[in-house]
Amino acid sequence: MELESAPCWAYLLACSDGTYYAGWTDNLDRRLAAHNRGTGAKYTRSRRPVRLVYREPCATRGEAMEREAWLKTLTHRQKDRLVAIGQGKRPLSGPRLLVWDFNGTILDDAALGQKVVGIMLARRGLPPLGPRRYREIFDFPVEGYYRKAGFDLEGEPFSRLAEEYMALYLAGWQDCPLQKGALSALRLARKLGISQIILSATQQKMLENQVAQLHLDSYFDQLVGTGDIHARGKLEEGRAWMAQRGCSPGEILYIGDTLHDAQMARDLGVACVLVPGGHQSPGRLRQAEGAVVLDRPGRLPAYLSSLFFLGEGR
Repeated sequence: MELESAPCWAYLLACSDGTYYAGWTDNLDRRLAAHNRGTGAKYTRSRRPVRLVYREPCATRGEAMEREAWLKTLTHRQKDRLVAIGQGKRPLSGPRLLVWDFNGTILDDAALGQKVVGIMLARRGLPPLGPRRYREIFDFPVEGYYRKAGFDLEGEPFSRLAEEYMALYLAGWQDCPLQKGALSALRLARKLGISQIILSATQQKMLENQVAQLHLDSYFDQLVGTGDIHARGKLEEGRAWMAQRGCSPGEILYIGDTLHDAQMARDLGVACVLVPGGHQSPGRLRQAEGAVVLDRPGRLPAYLSSLFFLGEGR
C-alpha cells in the first residue's frame, strides 16, 4: 500500500463476518481505531474486529466521498478482486500506460484561455468571447480557432498573436486549479504501478516548468511537449515517443479534453477517454468517434478503477 500522506482516503474494511465496509476519512489510523472501538459506524459496531484491506489516496473530501460511493457499488466478488489486486495477489486489468493531455485535462485552464483571448479581442476593438462560445469554437490547429474568434490573420501574423497570448497566459496560469478528479486519478495510477506520461502541445520547457510548479513531477515517467509556442506537432512527438519506447497500442489509454485528443488517439491507434469541463463543450466531445466521454471530470478515478480492477469501462 502507498506510504505517502494524503488529504483524504477512501477505504475498505474486512469485517469479522466476512463482509466489507466502505468509507472515507482524513485520518486512517484514527478512523480504524474508532471502528474497532465500536464508534466508527453502526455497520461495523457488531462486526468487530475489522481490518483495513484497501486504501486509496484522494485529493479532496469531495473526491474521497465519490470514491467511497464507487466502492459501495461493487459486489462482494468485485471487492474481493480489488483487495487481491491491491495486495499483489492478482494481476491488474486494463492499460499499462496512461498518456495524459495537460491543458484542460490536468490543469483546469479553460477559463483563463477564454479570458486571455477576450483581452486580446478587446485590444483590437473586437466583440468579446463568452465561455459557451469559447468552448464551441476552440480547436486545433489554433489558427482556425483564432479566425473563428474574430482575429484577422491576414492582417496580423499568427506568430505575433501567439506571443501575446503566451505573455498573458503566463501571467495568470498559476491561479488555475487542477481539473476535478485529476490528482486522485494520478495517485491511483501511481499506487498501482501504472506508467504515466504527458503528451502536450505546450512548448517543452514551459510544460516542464508548469508540472514542476504544480509538484506533479513524481507522477510521470516522461513529459513530451513541442518545440515552440504555436501548439503544433503534438502527433509527431507522440508517434516518435511510442516508436522509441516500443509501446503496444493495446496497452495505452489516452486521456484528453478535446476532439483533437480523440483524433490523436485514433491516429496513434490507442483507446481514448475524454473529460468534460475543459476547452470544449460536452456536446462537441460526444461527436468523437470511438472515445468514451465521461459525464463530468470527477468521474475519471471511477472510470480508471473500472478498467484496472474490473476489466470494464471501455
